[in-house]
Amino acid sequence: MLNLRIAAQNFGTASHSSDVTWWLASDHSTTGTATTTTLALSDMDSLLFGTWTAPLSGGIYTLEFFTQLPGDASLSNDTTKVIVTVEQVYSPTYIQDFDGAYLPDNWYEAFGNPLPPGSSVWTQSDEFANDGVSSPGVKMNVYGTDNDWLVSPAIDLAAFACELSYKVAATEYNNNNPVTMASVDTVFVLVSTDAGATWNRNQRITFYTSTNSPSNSGDSETFNLSAYSGIVRFAFLTIGTGTNPDMDIHFDDFQVKKIIGDDFGTLSHADNNASMPDTFIVIGDAIHPRIVAKNFGTTTHSSNVTWRRADDHGTTDTATTGTLATGESETVSFETWTPSTAGTYMLEFFTQLPGDADFSNDTTRVEIVVMPVDQIQVGYGRRDQIDGFP
Repeated sequence: MLNLRIAAQNFGTASHSSDVTWWLASDHSTTGTATTTTLALSDMDSLLFGTWTAPLSGGIYTLEFFTQLPGDASLSNDTTKVIVTVEQVYSPTYIQDFDGAYLPDNWYEAFGNPLPPGSSVWTQSDEFANDGVSSPGVKMNVYGTDNDWLVSPAIDLAAFACELSYKVAATEYNNNNPVTMASVDTVFVLVSTDAGATWNRNQRITFYTSTNSPSNSGDSETFNLSAYSGIVRFAFLTIGTGTNPDMDIHFDDFQVKKIIGDDFGTLSHADNNASMPDTFIVIGDAIHPRIVAKNFGTTTHSSNVTWRRADDHGTTDTATTGTLATGESETVSFETWTPSTAGTYMLEFFTQLPGDADFSNDTTRVEIVVMPVDQIQVGYGRRDQIDGFP
């Protein structure tokens, strides 16, 4: 929220009071009016308009303050414009994989102090952990005098229980060899509870140094944020003076998400190859529907899983998983289905957990193409050589 105020002055010789209004220049929607006291020549009055809650979408906004004195003989000094830059505030789930342009939207670098934004040694890597195969991440060459910040956007945790996760690795400079950090070097993961206005190294999520250096292959880290609420920022901060070793610190797949108790879902073949893939069969052949179900929540559960034809919701079967703890998965198999008509069928697999808090991961769709025998021509007369044949 922004406290709005403006000083109004009587430039004329006659004593007057005047209404003063402010609005957004983009649409002239009136949002506040106040009235000065009676002012003599050159007298001033400071007017307060209360607070303005900035849009969460962020952007640059022009606020216009203007007087409304009947018969005003000079309009040139009636209006004052104030430019307000509103930063985007994100809600969980927030994900940054660092694959796109660097710096990512609403991230910033700094050196020495976290404000004002500036430049640092943080940069985008060609691949996470310099391993030659992974997608890009962010990295910093930890060598010499370091006081380098990489700061996240503002994220509104509200009153939700959330968690922070990311991948971290430590390697020799510009290669993938393992390394132990110098004892004089420390990499902090910090949180600011006032949207980045103030920072404190004691208010940290974790830190890395010579006693707990990350691996060169990368470690997945997850931290509970239940102690925090409201609008926060996170920062990667490297402090130190070490020159031996000359090393890189890497981060990737930064994510802040709500902790959900009840959440069961299904995994596509792309996410787990034990799930049924898109495929084709010949009329009269049986298929064996199967899908991987996963407990994405924090509460241990079992769940019914059903499959059906998406076109008519007719052919269907239901099975029940075992009791799965958080993060556990199970391949669910169903009775065979033998289609008797050629065509393209979309099969829907979906979980049915009572009280499921996230429906976005409940359903997976699989396309089955059923073909007449006379349309299949396979070399050497062996139909079972067709790619994808179940």
